[in-house]
Amino acid sequence: MATVNRQLIKPRGRGNRRSKTFVQNRRLKVWESYNLGSPTADIAKDQNCSERTIERDIAWWKERLGLNASALKDPVNAAMDIGMTAAKLAMIAEEAWVEAIGSTNGPVKAKFLMVSKSALVDRHRLLADSSYLPKVGHDVDFTEEIKVTFTQRFGKESPQAVFDSDRSRRKILEAGEALIKESVDSGLPIERLLEMAENLDDAGLDDGDE
Repeated sequence: MATVNRQLIKPRGRGNRRSKTFVQNRRLKVWESYNLGSPTADIAKDQNCSERTIERDIAWWKERLGLNASALKDPVNAAMDIGMTAAKLAMIAEEAWVEAIGSTNGPVKAKFLMVSKSALVDRHRLLADSSYLPKVGHDVDFTEEIKVTFTQRFGKESPQAVFDSDRSRRKILEAGEALIKESVDSGLPIERLLEMAENLDDAGLDDGDE
């Protein structure tokens, strides 16, 4: 029987599929495609592997992210994660600044400056929201409740000024409810009842004057 030298056998496809680096790179590409909404069949075709492999990679990511999220409940792990994120944002800001300084193209320079600024703002917001830095106004609520009364709006002599009193508002509401009930019971429109009440008041004033 002929012997086969395994060292002469080259893996098909893209690199050695058993190497740690290859698997890591594949998982990164799989997760990126998965988050972009690509079907597993398309991802498998792009990565030249089976759908089962893609499904295992996705399951690996979900399990890993779940464990990482659970670990953040520990204050020490949470503080470490915040620190690493802040350091990465600072690095992004610094690299973008270097690119902006070295660029002679106006639009390109402006773009890198904007990236640098955004990274610094995000870093400060992260540290401020985590209580490591004082807030400087980006989330501080300075809203002051302003109440405008009927008297301020319409004047002291205005009939609407009576609504500033809780007692007056309550009496007016009770009178309105009684008027609606009387309209329903008598079958007369509210306008007619108001007219009748006004005539009674006028008659009473006349008798009193006499």
